[in-house]
Amino acid sequence: MQPSLRCIPTGNNTYPKVVISDWVAPNAVVIGDVEMGEGSSAWHGTKLRGDTASIRIGKNSLIQDNSRIGTNECGSDAKIEIEDNVYVGANAKVCGNTLLESFSYVGMGSYVGDGSTV
Repeated sequence: MQPSLRCIPTGNNTYPKVVISDWVAPNAVVIGDVEMGEGSSAWHGTKLRGDTASIRIGKNSLIQDNSRIGTNECGSDAKIEIEDNVYVGANAKVCGNTLLESFSYVGMGSYVGDGSTV
């Protein structure tokens, strides 16, 4: 699969992994160590920042408009895990070392802080 122009590698050439069935909006940005499962999508204005932490998104999860998933933490143990069938509402912010369990719902404009489990 060819890398998308909106999928940006990090300095160590870590490219995001999005499968063909994913949908990434034309103005969404996916950076670095990000892996999206089959059927997941990132909508308009979304930022998935895998440059300082790894981001794993399971199957059939929906990241709505203008959401930001990432962290300011650096380190090999910094990660964000979003399991299967998760809905992240528009304008939500999800920070580092967070786990969103399967079938979780994060409402519009919500903030999920470091170290949270939802």
